[in-house]
Amino acid sequence: MLRRTKLRIKHVYAPTEEKIEEEKDKFYEISEETEAKDEPRDLQDVHEPTIDVVVKARRLQWLGHIETMTEDRIPKTIAQKRPDYKKKKGRPRKRLHEMVMLDLEN
Repeated sequence: MLRRTKLRIKHVYAPTEEKIEEEKDKFYEISEETEAKDEPRDLQDVHEPTIDVVVKARRLQWLGHIETMTEDRIPKTIAQKRPDYKKKKGRPRKRLHEMVMLDLEN
């Protein structure tokens, strides 16, 4: 059985200038409140290290880990090995030891 429903139609009027200004003010108040919450904090306030500090620390940790390894371990032999082939043209690639030494100088 189908029910008949009565549709109620409200009359819609164009908003007045006063109403438009009220809505704008409400919008700007809300947006200012959310902006204050969403503002990015300074890195100094957060007390988190930057990515380059983290990378340098990890390199140093890895070098220390390699130094404590026994001589037969593959990572240690690779880190200590010097290439015996002709180098390619261009900028020479830095090895782990060279990067750590540069990190310690800075």
